[in-house]
Amino acid sequence: MKRYVRLADIKLDFPVCFEYEVVWGDMDAFLHVNNVVYFRYFESARMRFFEMTGIDAYRTSVGIGPILGATSCKYIRPVTYPDRLWSAARYQEGSLEEDRFVMDNIVYSEEYEQPVAVGSAEVVFYDYKNLCKASIPEHLRSQIEGH
Repeated sequence: MKRYVRLADIKLDFPVCFEYEVVWGDMDAFLHVNNVVYFRYFESARMRFFEMTGIDAYRTSVGIGPILGATSCKYIRPVTYPDRLWSAARYQEGSLEEDRFVMDNIVYSEEYEQPVAVGSAEVVFYDYKNLCKASIPEHLRSQIEGH
């Protein structure tokens, strides 16, 4: 992933980018935001992406939709309360396969004026009724690639 310094550049490259206020309860005994919380930031951005592309509506209507195959996070700098973060997500160009694709994630801190975490998620399409992988329909493939 390209190295980002400015929030404005992240907002240009990521179709989903939203604010999140760090709350005291996000921190752990080491007085920084707990590592698990970053996966919530990623998840919230991923869910907004699913809403924007129609993936969530498709899941609701036919029972076929996304499930995580893998997810990762690289922590760049610890975050503490108070801070305002921006969580961003996008489709990783060229990653679309028959039944899966990869998303990039980034979390930017206003306090530090730089990214504090980057990650990725492998999203697999899954048939929740038949409990098996499923192909991504063509109309969603174009929406995914378009975002």
